[in-house]
Amino acid sequence: MANPRFSQSKAVAELVRRYNKGDLEYLPEKQKEQIAMLAAQMGLNFNVKSKPIRKGLFDLVDTALLGLVPNSLRPYSVGEEYFGESQSDKFSGTLGMLAGSVVPGALAVKGMGKLRNWWNTPKPKSGPIGFDPLYKSPNTMAQLNPVRDNLIGGRQPNLLDMTGNQLLF
Repeated sequence: MANPRFSQSKAVAELVRRYNKGDLEYLPEKQKEQIAMLAAQMGLNFNVKSKPIRKGLFDLVDTALLGLVPNSLRPYSVGEEYFGESQSDKFSGTLGMLAGSVVPGALAVKGMGKLRNWWNTPKPKSGPIGFDPLYKSPNTMAQLNPVRDNLIGGRQPNLLDMTGNQLLF
């Protein structure tokens, strides 16, 4: 009678061989994960399917959006948990991350340029209380009472101009 442990390892080895050959594509993902787990426990070679284009594009978009894309949407390969990503997946993920960092970097450079322009733009001078009555504001409400503005500004009003050439006193 055969040792049950030996027959189990032979069965797992046969499943792994068939998976690596591509004969078990019809199996559900959960069963493929179980085969990968058993292969990892027994030290068997398990071919993790590579998805470099999808993983590279995901990393590009995720980096460009500053990590706002949930990681649950990242492409996953059967057996990746036990055997790691393939070299092509790692390389394309790195390229995607580097390419995706161009967008936030360009936006930061553009924002710094706008901030520098704003900082170097001459600002209107203000008085002791942060208000300059001589500053011509585009706000017409601020220009409704020129007599008051002239008094605040320290100039005496011309009484002839205010009353239509008639003296008030």
